[in-house]
Parts: sequence; C-alpha cells; structure tokens
Amino acid sequence: MARILIAGCGYVGTALACSLIGDGHEVWTLTRSESPVVTGASGLRADLLDIAQLSVIPGELDFVFYTAASSGSLELNYRQTYLLGLENLIKTLIPSSATLSRFFFTSSTSVYGQSQGEWVDETSATLPVDFRGRIMLEAESLLLSAPFPATAVRFSGIYGPGRERMIRLAKESKESADSGRFTNRIHRTDCAGVLRYLTTLPQPESRYLASDNEPTSEQLILNWIRQQLALSPQELLVDLDLEGDSSASGRRCGNRKLLNAGYRFNYPTFREGYAPLLAVTAQS
Repeated sequence: MARILIAGCGYVGTALACSLIGDGHEVWTLTRSESPVVTGASGLRADLLDIAQLSVIPGELDFVFYTAASSGSLELNYRQTYLLGLENLIKTLIPSSATLSRFFFTSSTSVYGQSQGEWVDETSATLPVDFRGRIMLEAESLLLSAPFPATAVRFSGIYGPGRERMIRLAKESKESADSGRFTNRIHRTDCAGVLRYLTTLPQPESRYLASDNEPTSEQLILNWIRQQLALSPQELLVDLDLEGDSSASGRRCGNRKLLNAGYRFNYPTFREGYAPLLAVTAQS
C-alpha cells in the first residue's frame, strides 16, 4: 500500500483518488476549497500559493500528483497555479523526499505549436503559441529539475461527465468554431487511468503525451453525436476529409509511448467515450 498525495484535487484528481483508494492505497487530497472529501481519502485544506499552509502535508509519501487547475484564464492565474504553487509544493516536499518514488505533474499539449495537421509526440519541438503553453513548459522544467524523480504528463482536451460541450452543440445544431480542425481529446477516466498506470511502472519516463487513439475533427464528432441522437439528415454538417486536406489545421497527438508502455485506453476513441454520456442524456 502506497502513501499518496493528490494536490489540487479537482476534476481529474477526484477520479484518480477514487481509483487509487479502490486499489487499497492511503490517499490524501489537498484542496483550498471546502469541497466534499473523496470517500476513503484524508482531506487536507491548504492554499498551494501559501507555503506556510502546506505544513499540513504528511511525510514519507510514496507518490505525489499535482493536478491543480488554474483559477482563471489570465496569465497571472496560470503563473500562480502552475509555477508558484508547484514551486511551493516542491520546496515543502524536499526535506522528506527520501521515500518519494515519483512526482507526477499534469501538463498540457498546449506546449506544442504545430498547427498544420502535423503529428506530435514526446520528441516533437515544443514551440507554444501563447502564455499557457509557455508556462506549462516552465512548470515541466521546474519539476524535472527537482531533487526527486518526476514525470510530466501532457494531456490533450479532457472531457467526460460534466464536460459535455460537444453534446450541447450537437443538440443545438451549432457548429464549433474549431469544427474543421484536427482536435485531440482524452476521457477523464483515462486521465486517471494513465496516472494510476504510471505508478506501476518500475521506471516511468520523464514525459508522456496522453491522448486517445484517434485525432479527428470536431465536425466529425458533432456528426456522430447527431446521428446517435437520431437527428434528421439535414441537421448534419458536411464531413471534412482532413486526412487528405493539404490545408488542414491543428495537430495530431500520438500516444505510441503510452501504448508501448502497456497502457490500454478505456475509451480509445470519442465514440466509446461519448456513448455512455449520451446514454445518460437520453435518460434525463
């Protein structure tokens, strides 16, 4: 049984906590809000931006997950969450890090700047186009220079229960502004699954790209959802063949390293991921 801290336990962290508790691990969840504590976990209340408050964190931890999400969309919010908060936690852990097997940080595919349909993976150039990607790269560098083993997991667009924007657009017969671009996504269950799986590897690598098996266009996803909802043909959008389009935009995220490491997706494509969400929608 491992002793595990999940710092910034929100959308992904909560799913991860449930999974790890189910495995029999001792889990602490750290949040600054008065949100309900995950059943079976020990809840800690502290603000990652105030290093003094982090004294509540227990010692002799085996794994730490930093799954905090920015409290706003401004650059200041990102710097506070992904740099100051992360730095404070690293400093707090150093004195008792002898038992720490690995620190995992949830990064983002925003670190990539490719936008013409290129495939990207862990070896691709990271040339972010905005402050979000640049800050994520800074955070990865900060973490990987810490005096304990660490891994950054670059997640693509996360969806799942409570994050059903595409279903809403489909029902309203609206087209996404990015519908003709390659997009990449991963279900929340697989976010938690990837993080949990990496703790079982004897020597995880320093970076992984986590996205499902099928980069595609939002337009194709909207069409598929509308077909599942039995909308009339005239309400369907015209499909784009991005694979053969020399003017395609966006990028395609490759997950070969994860697959080679042995991880198998619960929801390998958007079809498997959205099907249970649509089943719930149909019942409501």
